[in-house]
Amino acid sequence: MLATIALVPIALTFPFFSEPLDVDEGAYATVAQGLLGGQIPYRDLFDHKPPLVYAWYALSFLAFGESIEAPRLMAALVLSGVAMLVTATGASLYGRRVGYASGALFALSCGFSMLRMNANTEVFMLLPLTASLYAAVRGLAGGNQRWWLIAGVLATLAVATKPIAAPHLLVLAGAAGWSGSRPGRLSLAPVLLLTVGAIMAAATVAAPFLLAGAWSEFWWANVSYNATYNGGVETATKLEAFVQIGLLGFPTIAAPVVGLGTIGAVALVRRRRSPGDPLLLAWTAAAAVGVAATGRFYLTTSRNSCPRSPWSRAPACPKPSRRAVLREVRDWSCSLVSRRSLPRR
Repeated sequence: MLATIALVPIALTFPFFSEPLDVDEGAYATVAQGLLGGQIPYRDLFDHKPPLVYAWYALSFLAFGESIEAPRLMAALVLSGVAMLVTATGASLYGRRVGYASGALFALSCGFSMLRMNANTEVFMLLPLTASLYAAVRGLAGGNQRWWLIAGVLATLAVATKPIAAPHLLVLAGAAGWSGSRPGRLSLAPVLLLTVGAIMAAATVAAPFLLAGAWSEFWWANVSYNATYNGGVETATKLEAFVQIGLLGFPTIAAPVVGLGTIGAVALVRRRRSPGDPLLLAWTAAAAVGVAATGRFYLTTSRNSCPRSPWSRAPACPKPSRRAVLREVRDWSCSLVSRRSLPRR
């Protein structure tokens, strides 16, 4: 079953592997080729996206050759990995059946062609971000607190791929403080481990630019330029894009995901039986905040919603009654909430 779920994203995206690169993909490919040739991003070749997307493209060229298909194949493999992580997270929280349902729903969402599940930053962001959620779930379950260190590393790598992942670090910090705490008291050790992991990952990403003397170019492209780029959108334009994309476009295109996800979110709010319930609800809210903070709305930005579904427990019913079937639909719907809308730019 897990192997089938992992193959679905590849099967759904395979027909588009040879499509011409879009503007963003072309920029990433150009910078990645320069990176492999010894050039430094931002200093020798300009783009204003975080550095890890160029690393993903460079890795795809090394693994599969310099071609249009290489980054698309890498993206498909990444989506397969995300589908397996969604499955594992759902199973850890609510049992194997809900885990499989969650993974299958995410895998099928890769077929929403208008969301452009290509080799853009959002797709590569989803792998470390979803892995950080899985690590947090394991941390909440108790036992080895090093899961919080891992969560901090992975979430920071997601931010270094796409900055809209940043609000999830705050959600992880809240979950870490809550984990294992007595009523009215916070657990500081998990928060410290999360912070250390985040610092380690950030230092690793920044080190090459510091050593190459390209820190000022790195900072200007990723912080100063992007602040101007995002701040240049007028409020009226932001609201119009929010209505067209956020309220009309994505819900229409991905109606099953949005509809079932909404049912799942309501079910989680009403019951809150598991420590994972508030984590998943906050995770979904962080996805929306991350996208809205840019002031720019694109259909591809909605990709960020596809792996964040509150995976809710599906009850086992040997002879399901009508009520049991409805309850099963509701619970499986929860497996869509945490499917964070896939973002772009």
